[in-house]
Formats: sequence, structure tokens, C-alpha cells
Amino acid sequence: MILDPLNLSIVAGLIILLLSNLALANSLFSLKKNIKQSWQTIINAFDTRTDLIPLLITTFTEYKKFDKKSLSSLIKSKNDSYIIKEVNKKFAIESKIDDFIDKIIEEGKRSKKLSADVDFLELIGLFEESKNEIRSLINSHNELTENYNHNLKSFYAILIRPIIGWRGVKTLPIK
Repeated sequence: MILDPLNLSIVAGLIILLLSNLALANSLFSLKKNIKQSWQTIINAFDTRTDLIPLLITTFTEYKKFDKKSLSSLIKSKNDSYIIKEVNKKFAIESKIDDFIDKIIEEGKRSKKLSADVDFLELIGLFEESKNEIRSLINSHNELTENYNHNLKSFYAILIRPIIGWRGVKTLPIK
């Protein structure tokens, strides 16, 4: 049986449509995997920053009294930070920890003795590096997320999205 040109065009069109859908699906799976890996990298950066907190507190308490209620709140947030992996909850806890660290650093900078302590100044530098790294990682994560969401809105993805159950991914706020 020989296909006439119209039927041949339809078959070719369907093959192209199928191949483009497969390529798009593969691209979306890869982007989704990269988004998860990028979130894990952000978690690792948060954890590295959180590991510095005991050094900051030890250095700080050598010069100034530390509010025990604030300290226990920070320790609880620090412990929660290691346990919770859900993006929004994790991000909220990390923001609380960030605010607390900023408060300690600002208070330390106002203390003449503490602001002259080399260890404290070095810790401030480490926290600033950590904050900049986290901000950069979040920017990269958001770029991946926006790319994923853009591809998800493409013509072909609209056709296959309901079948597979894909949803958009939220970007992270940057402090």
C-alpha cells in the first residue's frame, strides 16, 4: 500500500509531534531533577552556615551576656533546620536563623571589645560569605525554576501536563 502525499504528511506530522513531546518531556524531567539538586545544594549551604552558630555564640558570650530565651529559640530553630526538608517550612526557619544571626552580629559590632576580637571579625566574614553563597544559589535555583515553568507553559507541555500531573514550581524569596 502506497501512502498518498496527504496521508504521508499527516504521519510525518504525528511523528514530529511525538518526538517533540518526548524531547520536551525529557527536558522537563531534567530541569525538575536539577531543581531538586539545586534545592539540596541550598540546604547544604544553610547547614554549613548553621554549623557556625555555636562558634558565634561562644565568641559572643565571652564578652556579653546572652539572653537565654533567645538562645534556646535559636537552638530549637537550628535543630528544626536539620530535620525539616519541606521547602517553605525550611525557608521560614532559615529566615528566622538569619535574622537572629544578623541581630547578634549587629550587637557584637556595637561592643568595642567584641568588634576588636579577631575571631569574631573572622566569623562575621564567614557568615557574610555564607549569606552571599546562599543568595547566589537561590538566584541559580530561581533561574532553573523559571526555565522549568516557562517550558511547562509551552504548547506541547500544555497537551501532556495534565496526563503526567506536572505543576509549576515556586521561586524562592531573596533576602
